[in-house]
Amino acid sequence: MIISDDGVAKNQWHLIPDDPDGARIEITVLEPGDDTAINSKVQKLVASDSGGELIIDSALSGHLRAMTALTNWENFYLTREDKAAKHSAPFTAVNKEKALNKIRGLKTFILEKHAAQAQEYEAAQETARKNSLTSANG
Repeated sequence: MIISDDGVAKNQWHLIPDDPDGARIEITVLEPGDDTAINSKVQKLVASDSGGELIIDSALSGHLRAMTALTNWENFYLTREDKAAKHSAPFTAVNKEKALNKIRGLKTFILEKHAAQAQEYEAAQETARKNSLTSANG
């Protein structure tokens, strides 16, 4: 678990619902720079009446956001052989891509958990910031 300077957990583990193997994934809160980098990768020029307009490809943006937010997994099997051997799939970019494309609902699960986790993280950071200002002033 990564803890920020103010003591707030940035990474959290989440159990995959109804998974018979007890698979769980670790999700991190993305930094503002991560969102900027993702958005710059998924912009596309769309012709409009006014000439051209940059828009964000939301499907690709969600996919890249899920790829970036997913930081680890346990008891995660991508092949029958891995499952039979009780050998979790290695956590690599290629396997993350396979998992997001192969496992229905995984991307949505990651994005939902990430959104909730980011809200909690931001709220905790704001509380810590207010507490530090209060203690510094009084």
